[in-house]
Amino acid sequence: MHWLTKRLRHLLQQAAATPLLRSSLTGPGFIVVPPSPTQLYYGRRRTLQILGYGGTGMGLALLGGRALAQGAGSKPVQPLPLPDLTSFSFEVITVNARGQVVARNPGQASSFKQPMGNGQIEMVALPGGQFLMGQSSAEKAELLRQFGQEAYSRVYAGELPQHPVSLAPFFMAKYPITHVQWRAVEALPKVKIDLSPDPLWFKGDNCPVELVSWKEAMEFCARLSAYSGRTYSLPSEAQWEYACRAGTTTPFHFGETVTTDIANYNGSSAYGAGPTGAYRQETTDVGTFPPNAFGLYDMHGNVWEWCLDHWHPSYTGAPANGSAWTTAGDSSFRILRGGSWVSLPRFCRSAYRDYNLPDYRSRGNGFRVVCSA
Repeated sequence: MHWLTKRLRHLLQQAAATPLLRSSLTGPGFIVVPPSPTQLYYGRRRTLQILGYGGTGMGLALLGGRALAQGAGSKPVQPLPLPDLTSFSFEVITVNARGQVVARNPGQASSFKQPMGNGQIEMVALPGGQFLMGQSSAEKAELLRQFGQEAYSRVYAGELPQHPVSLAPFFMAKYPITHVQWRAVEALPKVKIDLSPDPLWFKGDNCPVELVSWKEAMEFCARLSAYSGRTYSLPSEAQWEYACRAGTTTPFHFGETVTTDIANYNGSSAYGAGPTGAYRQETTDVGTFPPNAFGLYDMHGNVWEWCLDHWHPSYTGAPANGSAWTTAGDSSFRILRGGSWVSLPRFCRSAYRDYNLPDYRSRGNGFRVVCSA
């Protein structure tokens, strides 16, 4: 057995220098990261990297694959570098039912920047936790008051039943993917399908990309994953709503209503007792308006954001662990969240759900990504 011990030691040394295995993109992109101390998280990742694996199993899993495929003349590949988390500060705004700002509180979050050729994506660390997903009883009452039973049953009843969901920590892009970020990833090697070099209706490098289908957003994630060695994906619907709410239970993370001073949507209509406002008729640069308590921007309006899940007409039977719901339901449709520049405010609420075909493109549809550790 002495020869076997020596052989395993040699293969493990080889494995430490091999490229990381790329994980499947069909999952929700969860990362199990202890929220503190940061040193424990990095220590675990470093141990797994020394073994030569990216974090979803034991290092010996490489022995039958990439490690054995490395010939004597192959060029060593450096292990994936750990991301440096840095803190950033911001202001969190709360409005009352009339849309008046009643609080301005300091916020702080941590992030890392994922390089990708000529650009980068800032990924914000979100803590794990539990929240109530879906429409509250107070929100139901307001929707019934404003729009009546027939419209409610047809348009808004799919946000029920409200149910508890528990999520592990994960990273989410600070902003929707922009034109400049799209171009950087489009230039990377193709995984499954071709991507347009610049799918846009509105001009501006820092505007969110639009005219992107669900399938194209998934290809973006696949290319970024292959380039970076980390698993990038669209968020699950539960991840998206958890990230949008950032601990709030009101219709918007801003409060009981929203105004066009703090988000980009069609202000020709109001929500609740809030005011009407501007209708810009175009996207705005990401980060123009205030973030939520997690440090995420543009969660209400600007562009709709694709999620992984299939469409289900209600939450009956929905997963309680935050994973993407890709069983049963209507697999011919995918979820969209958040509303856009053209949406009325009631369609920009944290709980509102929409759906469309995975090949569908629109001037209002974009996306943001989540990633594993």
